[in-house]
Amino acid sequence: MPAAAAPAGALAAYVLEKILEIALLFLRFFLRARSRLHSAVAAGHGTSISTGLLTAACLAVLPNVATACGGGDHVIHVETLKLASGQYYGLAWGGTQVERFHVLAHSGTADGDVVIISPQHAKPCSLGTLSGYVPLRPLNGGSYVLGSPSPARIAVFDMLNADGRGRLGFVGVDCQRTPLEVPDVLPWSVQHLESADIMHLSLAFTTRDQTLMFVDPWSQTQTTVARDVTAVRPYDRGVWLIEAGQAVRRDLEGKLLARYGSAVQELLPLAAPDDLAYVDERGLFLRQRGTETKIATDACSVRSLGGFLSHAIAYSAPCASGNLVVRTDDGHTFTYDQVPDQLIAQGGRLLFTESTDGTSKLWLARASAPSELELLGERPSFRLDNMWNAPAGKLLLQAYQPDGTTELWTVSITKGAPSITTIDSGIVALSTYNNDMAVLKQDGTFSLRKRDDMQVLVRAAGVPRSGFRFVFGETSTALAYLSGVDPDTGLGMLQLHFMSGENFVIASDVRELHEVWWPEPGILYAAGGVQPGAFFARVDVPCAVTSDSPWACGF
Repeated sequence: MPAAAAPAGALAAYVLEKILEIALLFLRFFLRARSRLHSAVAAGHGTSISTGLLTAACLAVLPNVATACGGGDHVIHVETLKLASGQYYGLAWGGTQVERFHVLAHSGTADGDVVIISPQHAKPCSLGTLSGYVPLRPLNGGSYVLGSPSPARIAVFDMLNADGRGRLGFVGVDCQRTPLEVPDVLPWSVQHLESADIMHLSLAFTTRDQTLMFVDPWSQTQTTVARDVTAVRPYDRGVWLIEAGQAVRRDLEGKLLARYGSAVQELLPLAAPDDLAYVDERGLFLRQRGTETKIATDACSVRSLGGFLSHAIAYSAPCASGNLVVRTDDGHTFTYDQVPDQLIAQGGRLLFTESTDGTSKLWLARASAPSELELLGERPSFRLDNMWNAPAGKLLLQAYQPDGTTELWTVSITKGAPSITTIDSGIVALSTYNNDMAVLKQDGTFSLRKRDDMQVLVRAAGVPRSGFRFVFGETSTALAYLSGVDPDTGLGMLQLHFMSGENFVIASDVRELHEVWWPEPGILYAAGGVQPGAFFARVDVPCAVTSDSPWACGF
C-alpha cells in the first residue's frame, strides 16, 4: 500500500494542477473580455449585454444622502460621498487590491498642481505641476483585482518639451516618487504589457533614437530590449516588432523568439502567437501554422477581415492602383475593381466606400457570395464610421461628413432594391451600447434612443460633447450625462438614466464625470458652485435586478 500511495498522490497533484491551470486560463480570458467591453463603452462601440429590468421609475435629488428607487424587493441605492473639498479638474482614478481606490486631479485651476486623494490620507497630497498622469486601473473583474499590482505605481510626466516629450516617473498614493525615472518619453507611445496570468505588468515604449525599452515600476528596472524599432504590436505573450527592418517576435522579458523578412514595411499579427502577415521588399508573406507563403509580389495596406470571412485578410494589390483583394483562410482570393476608402467587416458583411470627384459610392459584399459586389447607393463624399443591424433587412450607418458632423442613415440591403435614407444629421457626438444610442447635435440638444427604431427615451439641452457616457453595462446599463451646462461656468446637472426607466439627479454644478467599476460601481465627478469638491456617487444595483438566475445571487 505505501508503494502505491505515492503515485496516486502525484497523480492527484497533477490533476489538481491542470484544473487550476484551466481555471486560471478561463479567468484570464473572462477578465480580458470584460475589460474590452468597458473599452468599447468608452469608445462608443456597440456591445450586446443582457440587463435586468426594474418595475418602477423614480426621480431623486441627492444632496449627499442615500436614496433608493425600484419596485418590490429590488431596490437601486444611490449615495453620494464627498472625497475632498475644493475646485478639481481632470479627474482620473486608479485602484489596487491593497490600497483600494484613489483619485488624481488638478487642484484650484485646470493647470494647477496635481494632487492625489486616497483613503490613506486625511487630506490630498500634492505632486506639484505635471503635464500628465496615468493611474493604473484593475481589469473589470468584480470584487477581486487583477492587472493592477500593489503597491500603486502611478505614471506621471513632468512638463513636456516642444517635441511633446517629457520625463516619465512613478509615484505611490503617498505622493512619494520612486527612484526610477526615464527621460525623453512620448506619453502616447507608452504601452502596457500584461503577463499571461495578468499578475504582472510592465510598460513598453520607444525612445527618440528608436530603442525599445521595458520598464517595471515595481522592481524598479529599466531594460533595453531592441534597437532600430519602427513599430510595436503587443499581443498576449509579448510583442511583435519591426526591428532593424525585420518582423521580430519577443516575449515579455524581451527574449528573441522569431525573426522574419527583410526591409519589412508592414506587420499584421494574426490569431496564433507565431502567425502573421507582413510586407517586405519581396512582397506580401503569410505565416500560418508554421508555414510561410508568399501571396503577392506588389501589395500593401494589409488588414484583418475576420468579421467578413473567418481568418480572412484584405490588402491592396497592386499598390499603385489600390484595388482591394480579400484572401480567405483556405487560400482563396477575391479581387475587386474598386479602390476602397474605409472598410467595415461585421456579421459576414463587408461594407466599403469608393470616392471620386466629390462623391462616394457605397458597396456591399456578403460572405455567402464574396465575389459579388452590390452598389447600395451614391452620396456626396463621406467617411463610413460604423454600422449596426437594423430591422426589416436594413443596416444603420454612421457617416462622417466633410463639415465635421455625422449623419445617421438606414440602408436597405434587400437584393435588387437598395436604398439610403437619412434619419438624422448635424450630429457632433454619438455613443452606442447594446441597443441604445446617445446622440448630441450641433445646437446642444441631446437624445437617448433605442437603436432599432430610433424611439426617443430622453431629451435634454445644454449637453457638452464630453458630458455623456454609458455606464454599468455589466450590472444594469445606464446613461450618465450632464444637462443644462452653463456656457460661462461649464457646470451642469449630473443625471443618471437606467435603460429600464429609472432616473436619478445626482448633483448640480458638475463639470466632469467618470465611471468607476472597482471596488464598487459608481460615478466619480467634480463639482463647482457653492460647495465645490470631488465626489463619488455610489450606485448599488442588487443582483436580483440583473441576474437571469436570481437563485445564484450571493454565490
